[in-house]
Amino acid sequence: MRALIVVLIASLLMVPLVGRAADISMKEGVRQAEVKVGWLEAISQALSQLLDKARKERDLKKISCIEPHLVDIERVLQDARAALEKLKQSVAKNDYEEFERLSVLIENLRIKGERIRRLVEECLVRIGAPEGYTEVILELGEEAEREEEEQARSEPENWPEPIPPDYEAPEPPPTPEQDAGS
Repeated sequence: MRALIVVLIASLLMVPLVGRAADISMKEGVRQAEVKVGWLEAISQALSQLLDKARKERDLKKISCIEPHLVDIERVLQDARAALEKLKQSVAKNDYEEFERLSVLIENLRIKGERIRRLVEECLVRIGAPEGYTEVILELGEEAEREEEEQARSEPENWPEPIPPDYEAPEPPPTPEQDAGS
């Protein structure tokens, strides 16, 4: 019986620690989502600048490469901003299921944004656009690749220490039947 009480008390003491670890990961998830939405904003801004430049030059080929994709990226960006706001609300409500769903949605929107960026890049290369057009688009792609590599290399701060090889696990507490028999 004492062992059962000790286990109950220990589990009650661990609950705040588990909640705090989840809170840290949710905060990190929001930060990562903000970075992804910021990257989509950078693509949108770069495409807007490229479109303005193409309009000033009255280059219909470049305009036709950029304009439809700018509309697409702005739609993706609008969806990502709405998802980010809902993500922040889910953190405030501690709604883990909604948080996970929205995190996946924002990642999928980032992937769509990357595809749109590549389509513009391929189109500009295909029509033989001068280097100034493709440089901005290529830089955005390199930035996204760097962020993905950094994210893959970084370890979460709340990972537990590895278990040493000489660690002996404690015996499990007795079952109520075993406790009643003694």
